[in-house]
Amino acid sequence: MAEHKRILVSLPVSLLREMDRLAGSAPGSRSRLVLEALNLYLSTHRNRMIESLRAGYEEMAGINLALAEESFPLEHETQLLVAPRSTEAG
Repeated sequence: MAEHKRILVSLPVSLLREMDRLAGSAPGSRSRLVLEALNLYLSTHRNRMIESLRAGYEEMAGINLALAEESFPLEHETQLLVAPRSTEAG
């Protein structure tokens, strides 16, 4: 079983009432509800972050491809100019 640590949380009274209605009267219900809510929140946040990173990587891939395609002719031209000189030196 995972180690647990007690924390103190301040909530507005209206939110606490709503939480108590949802949690029911079983012992530990508040803790269970907060744990489930926090796990759901963190999972959602993690998924949004992953999606944001994925979208950023896709955008950068397009930019990088465009830059590579733009510079390829110049690199090719440079290789054609430099290659004959390097064979002459050897």
